Amino acid sequence: MVALTRLPLPRLLHRFDAWWSGRVWVPRIHRAQQGRLIQERVATLARMLAALVVGWVPLDLYALQREELMRVLPLRLLLAVALLALARFATRLSPVNLVRLVLWAQVAGFGAMSIALESMHASVMHLNYTLAPFLVVAQLAALPLPWIRSLRAALIPAWLLVIPLASADMEADPPFWRGVWLYGTIAAIAAWVGHSQLRLLVDLLGARRDALHDALTGLPNRRAAEARLAVERARAHRGGAPLSLLMLDIDHFKRVNDRWGHADGDRVLAAVARLLAREVRECDLAARFGGEEFLVVLPDSGPREALDVAERIRALIERTRVDVPNGRIGITVSIGAATLRSNEDEATLLARADAALYRAKAAGRNRTEAG
Repeated sequence: MVALTRLPLPRLLHRFDAWWSGRVWVPRIHRAQQGRLIQERVATLARMLAALVVGWVPLDLYALQREELMRVLPLRLLLAVALLALARFATRLSPVNLVRLVLWAQVAGFGAMSIALESMHASVMHLNYTLAPFLVVAQLAALPLPWIRSLRAALIPAWLLVIPLASADMEADPPFWRGVWLYGTIAAIAAWVGHSQLRLLVDLLGARRDALHDALTGLPNRRAAEARLAVERARAHRGGAPLSLLMLDIDHFKRVNDRWGHADGDRVLAAVARLLAREVRECDLAARFGGEEFLVVLPDSGPREALDVAERIRALIERTRVDVPNGRIGITVSIGAATLRSNEDEATLLARADAALYRAKAAGRNRTEAG
C-alpha cells in the first residue's frame, strides 16, 4: 500500500471525496441505474407515507381535544401534500437531494406536530411522536446507498430526538439516551441493509453489462444490437420516422493478424470501436457485430444522412494510424448502408446492409455502398 505521505494532496482529497460521497462503491457506468432505482423507491415510499400520515387522522380524532386537533390536522395535511409533491417531481431531482428532502419534510412535519402538542398527556404523546425518528431512519434500509451516505442521511431524522428537549426545555435523562442508543442501532442496521442492496445491484448490473457488451471493445455486442434494432424498427414503423443501418468491416484484417499478431489485431479492433463511439450521436448505437464487423444503428436518419455518416467514419478511419509496440498500423473499412423500408423487418434490413457491405468489398474496399 502506498504510504499516505507519498500521495499528492489533490489525490488524497480526491480519494477522501470519493469515499465520503460513496462513489468509490459504485462504478461510473452503474450510477445512472442506481439513481433511477433510488428515485423510484423514494417516490413510492413518499406516496405510502403520505397515505399513512392522512390515515392517522382518525386516531387523532379519537385521542385529541378539538383545540389540539385543529393545531395538528393542518400540519398533517401539509406534510402529506409535501410528500406527494416530492413523489410527483422525483425524477427532476437528483437522488441524493430527493432523499434529503423527503427526510427533511418528515422532520419538519413531525417536529412541528410535536411542538404543537407539548401540552398533551404523556401516553398519547409517546404513541404519536416518540417513535417518529425511529420510523424515519428505518426507511433508509429500502435504499441502495453506500453505508457512509446512509449514516450521513441518518443525521437528518436525528433532529426528531432533539426537538422535544429543545421545545420543552427537558433534560437528557436515561430514557433519552436509551432512545439515542436505539436510534444508532437502527441507523447502523439500515445502513448495512442498504449497502448490501447496493453491492447486489452493482453485481447484477455488472453481469447484465457483461452479457450485453463485448469484452474487448466495450461496445454493445450482437445480442444487444439486435435487441435495440428491434425496438427502433417498431418505433420507426409506429411513428413514421426513418431508420438506417451501417455495416462496417475492417479491410484485410486477417493480414493484420498474420503480420502483426493477434494482440495488435485486438488493438486495431479497440481503436475502431473508440472511433465509432466518438463519432456517433448519443441516440445512435455502435456495436461489435462479430469478428471484425461493426454495426451502427441510426434512428431518425434517412439514406442521405446515413451515407454522410458512413463516409465521415470511413474517411476518419482511413486517416487513423493505430500505435502498436512495433510500429503503426494503417487501416481502412468497407461500409454498407441501408434504410428501413415500409413493412420491412429487421432481418431483411440487416441482410440488405450486409449485401451492400460485400458490394463495397467487391468494388475494391475502402468505400461505402448503399443497399
